Amino acid sequence: MLTATATGTMSVTALVANSCTISNATLDFGTYNTLLGVTKVSSANVNCSLFAPHTLTMDQGQNHTGSTNQMKATIAAQTYFLPYTTSFVGAALVGSLLSLSGVGTGLSVLTPITGTVAAAVNVPAGTSTDSVLMTVTF
Repeated sequence: MLTATATGTMSVTALVANSCTISNATLDFGTYNTLLGVTKVSSANVNCSLFAPHTLTMDQGQNHTGSTNQMKATIAAQTYFLPYTTSFVGAALVGSLLSLSGVGTGLSVLTPITGTVAAAVNVPAGTSTDSVLMTVTF
């Protein structure tokens, strides 16, 4: 009895989608001295797919008024605001958002963030906080 064989090819494909994540984004001013003010440098990790064009934005936070970022504290039933500024190196202000464009490396990239609280802000002792929305569009 004779056996026969036949061969063929199978096509294998995958569509690789761009992706990005933001992690470890924290800006801690530590203890604020009203006589000296404070400037701190922090960072966020941004990881985008290799060659993925992306734009990272940062809004003015939940407590902003006009164009002023503010941390908020409630002390003895009173609300106090502590103004601050933030910036990315090389960022542009687009409307009310700080905006920074880049191209993904496929690796986590530290994006420096500088924040400043000016001296001579009259607020009582206590903890002031804000929450800033960071978005990466790709």
